[in-house]
Amino acid sequence: MGNIESQLVALESAEMNGAILENLKYGGRALTIANNGMTLEEVDDMMDDIQDAKDVADEINEAISRPLANSYVSINIA
Repeated sequence: MGNIESQLVALESAEMNGAILENLKYGGRALTIANNGMTLEEVDDMMDDIQDAKDVADEINEAISRPLANSYVSINIA
C-alpha cells in the first residue's frame, strides 16, 4: 500500500509542477508584452537620452534665471 501512496503523491506533484510551469510560461509572455520587447541596452540608451535632455533643460533654466546686465533703468522722478 505504501508504494501506491508514494506513486499517488508523485503523480499529484507532477500535475502541480505542470500547472506551475504553465503559469510561469504565461507570466513570462505577459512580462515580454509589458516590456514591449525592449532590451536592457535600449532602456539604458533611453535613460541616457532623457538625462541629456534634462541637463540641457537645466542649463537653459539657469541661463534664463540670470539677471541681465544693465536691465534695470533708473527713473528720476522730480
